[in-house]
Amino acid sequence: MTDRIRTDFIAPLCDTCRKPFVRRKGEKYHCSVQCRFWPKVDRRGLDECWPWKLRPNPNGYGKFKYDGEQLAHRVANFLATGVRPGEAVRHTCDNPPCCNPAHLVDGTQFENIADRDAKGRTGTRPKGEKNHNARLTAVAVGSIKRDPRGHAELARLHGVSAHAIWSIKHGKTWAHVDAS
Repeated sequence: MTDRIRTDFIAPLCDTCRKPFVRRKGEKYHCSVQCRFWPKVDRRGLDECWPWKLRPNPNGYGKFKYDGEQLAHRVANFLATGVRPGEAVRHTCDNPPCCNPAHLVDGTQFENIADRDAKGRTGTRPKGEKNHNARLTAVAVGSIKRDPRGHAELARLHGVSAHAIWSIKHGKTWAHVDAS
């Protein structure tokens, strides 16, 4: 048997860059992670946000399958810097679907929380009367905090549960309202 060069093999072309490539296990259409990832990002100007084009997760972040499911901005940071996905990455633009590496910085969860608090984004729900589910006003809560009557009686008077009154009196809810 003689050594022959196989001439009947035609390498597939990458759907993104159109270069021929050898398929790896599980890969069908793209030659690399970059060619699979970046078409899913709306890349704009250098200073603009680059939003994830596909459906986000419930928190507004893009998701991408790479070593399991990863947040898209972490994969973008990995492709730009070499920092592995799964390590903390913060948005300087405060835009969850943004994948622009210029808007992403390495950081810890502690730094991310401190950044959130410094920018006044603590908590996601509006407080007090601004919450659409609120049944009480700040004035009513102030009077509840001052009122010495029992929880059940105050609950009947204000049309809420006794547990709601307990939570107000113990500072679990409406903590931002003074009793004065």
